[in-house]
Amino acid sequence: MLHSTTCLSWSEAENDLNSEDALLSSLAEAVAESILTVDLWTFQRNAGARRFYERNGFVAMEFTDGASNEEREPDVRYRRSIRASAAGG
Repeated sequence: MLHSTTCLSWSEAENDLNSEDALLSSLAEAVAESILTVDLWTFQRNAGARRFYERNGFVAMEFTDGASNEEREPDVRYRRSIRASAAGG
């Protein structure tokens, strides 16, 4: 099984269609690399990002109090399963 880590980061001001295109492009790359799931984190208070991820098929898997992140900000881990059929072919 192939494991890979890709870091995507953008500010709330960049949370627009270009960001959505970047996310969907990264998901297509994950499919091409046979990655089965994609996990990502965002702060719980970032409602815009949370709506964005949920709209794109991510499911909240874990909520933390922030004790383990650099900012000490409560966060949420999202996951999206990737299927080979999602590759568009």
